[in-house]
Amino acid sequence: MADDHEHGPDCGHPHDAAGDVDRAFFDMADQFIAVANRLTDEVPSSRISAAMMYATARFNAFLAQTQGVDAGEIDERTVLYFRDQYERMLRENMGQTLVAKKD
Repeated sequence: MADDHEHGPDCGHPHDAAGDVDRAFFDMADQFIAVANRLTDEVPSSRISAAMMYATARFNAFLAQTQGVDAGEIDERTVLYFRDQYERMLRENMGQTLVAKKD
């Protein structure tokens, strides 16, 4: 894993300060995915995806406010951080096989 950021208890990345994979991080992500998978019986996947992105954006805005960003303020550093993290994670996951190929 690239070491282009500061490691620490609040860095939010899926590893610990030593660079080891943080299994609890992936287990937590899997819990959100399990909820999304259960909803696919009732709701189109595109709608679930949109709801998850909205929930993530809303939670991250809340997080920014708890760390000093004023309500109504658009802190560009925060926006860029979350955008860049999402893009990195999306690219990483798109590089993996997540659906079995049909013959």
